[in-house]
Amino acid sequence: MTKTSHEHLSILGLIGSVMFGLVLAVVTVNMALTALLSGTIFPNVEVAGRSLAWKTRPQAMRSLEAIDTPRRLHLAIGDKEITTTSTDLGAKRDLNTTIEAAYGVGRQTPWPILGVLSIKKDGNLGYSYQVDTAKLSLFANKIVADVGKAPIDAQISFVNGELVAVPDQDGLTVDQSLLGDMLQKALTRDKDQSVSLVPSKVPATISLAEAQSTLQSAKDLASKSITLR
Repeated sequence: MTKTSHEHLSILGLIGSVMFGLVLAVVTVNMALTALLSGTIFPNVEVAGRSLAWKTRPQAMRSLEAIDTPRRLHLAIGDKEITTTSTDLGAKRDLNTTIEAAYGVGRQTPWPILGVLSIKKDGNLGYSYQVDTAKLSLFANKIVADVGKAPIDAQISFVNGELVAVPDQDGLTVDQSLLGDMLQKALTRDKDQSVSLVPSKVPATISLAEAQSTLQSAKDLASKSITLR
């Protein structure tokens, strides 16, 4: 065997040893993490900003139960402001489902080391809720009814004995589906929340320009002389 061949084999052997060492290190770390994380929530996992890292399920339950109080929500919808609570909206925190979701973060793979790396993207959770959809819908319906108003068409009316065009007025409407989504999202937070929503304008069917055009046509017709024979 030549010297060059011997050197080539030595380099290959060195590369093989390094790769074997790396694989062994990864397997060792993975086994250590598996043992360390057995029965506990992965590090850096939070629920609504509250850390549940390294906690067992019972410990996580006690941690979340300590702050399991109704959330207050301040709603600003157009010029109307309302303060309500999660209880008024028919929402109750589902701590069991919340904790199971937190426990499941990072466990989608049999390699905990990969699960730890995924936490930056998946580790910040909100609360799970049991929502009385009928109660939430009733609340949203009331907001829509209170804030919404029908548009008013432009009209031709007598004012001080003269025909004038009265301007139209836009109506307002609230997207009930969007409002419901915003309320449910606000409920997942740990702190009291403020929700604001700008109502959408609903244009009148008859605009001022149309009323003025009709009025002008009527005036033009009235100004024409009629000869009777």
